[in-house]
Amino acid sequence: MKNVFDDNGYYLTGDFIRRAHDDSLFILGRASQDVVRFTGWKVFTLDVEEALLKIPHISAAVVLGVDDDQVDQRVSALVVTEPQHEQTVPEQVSLATLRRTLALEHQLSVYKLPTLLRVLAPGEEIPRTSSGKISKPAAREKFFAKNDIESEKVEVWDLGRKDEGLPTRAWDWAGIGAR
Repeated sequence: MKNVFDDNGYYLTGDFIRRAHDDSLFILGRASQDVVRFTGWKVFTLDVEEALLKIPHISAAVVLGVDDDQVDQRVSALVVTEPQHEQTVPEQVSLATLRRTLALEHQLSVYKLPTLLRVLAPGEEIPRTSSGKISKPAAREKFFAKNDIESEKVEVWDLGRKDEGLPTRAWDWAGIGAR
């Protein structure tokens, strides 16, 4: 039982929790599943998910790491679009457009931008645990399997391609020096 409580007496569960203004607590997910290691950078998936959910035509988003021999893990986005936008999904939710929006409108650093994108088709659901939390391991297995990545189901960003109009250094905040 050593080291299971922090200095303030809180039990260390391994979950990310957000405290609201009224002191309500919201469990956001497991800490161990919420960090992607991309080319030496640590990308906290909740930062990217929060930015994705600010895009009007995205109703749900899960960001997770998918193993890659070249970069350790790819930042991978699994998104659900709003029903009224389903006819325009291919144009509005292309990986290039999504990366540009996240960088310029939501100020995500270049290294945090997704390099894999899977848009769920109507009827496809994000896997959840029995307690209702999103199961990132199950989502990874179901939507980012090797055969899915090699098919047209997953849009893959060419890591050698530069984002036009975005900073070239990974740590730059998007938009700084890009305009």
